[in-house]
Amino acid sequence: SMFLILFWHGIHHGFLQNDNLSSFGINVFNLIHWCCFWHVNAFLLISGYFGFKFKWKSCINFFMYVLFYHILLNILIPLCQGESVNLDALLYSPYTFFHGFLGWWFVKPYLFLMLLSPILELIRKVQNMQFLLIVVLLTLLNLFIGFVCKGGYNDNGFCVEHFCYMYVIGMLINRYEDKLSKYSATFIYLFIVNTIIL
Repeated sequence: SMFLILFWHGIHHGFLQNDNLSSFGINVFNLIHWCCFWHVNAFLLISGYFGFKFKWKSCINFFMYVLFYHILLNILIPLCQGESVNLDALLYSPYTFFHGFLGWWFVKPYLFLMLLSPILELIRKVQNMQFLLIVVLLTLLNLFIGFVCKGGYNDNGFCVEHFCYMYVIGMLINRYEDKLSKYSATFIYLFIVNTIIL
């Protein structure tokens, strides 16, 4: 999943920004781009499958990684574009950092997922019928209220509700792995369809 994340971003922010690409080249890269679009969902499923062991140190480390790359990118991007780096604005403006921290779509829902993981991990301990009921309810919330009705609950997949849903689906795969392995081809097909829809 990490390879797909890097590959997808390389295409999305690299090749597709090239004005010299032919229409055929653009179509090929768009096809590859579309085929790799489920990379974040795969990462979340793996997270749910194995589970989080919540530690404040992990949240702080995540925060520091974001801060480091925020500073690094805000230095490298202007330099690559032949512009000067405004160090005062970069290092001393709280708005600059917090806008970068909360403005990157992945950072905010993933941080909330980390914070919510102790609650989500309680779901892993419930009985099978209760667990399946929770999965059904979350699926109804995400598919019908979110995707079909556009009710403001996970209407685009780039939110903490979607991250929590994929995390719980990862738990489902872990719990019923033996049964699901008998239908692996069907499951993979449904997973790809589901992630494209969501």
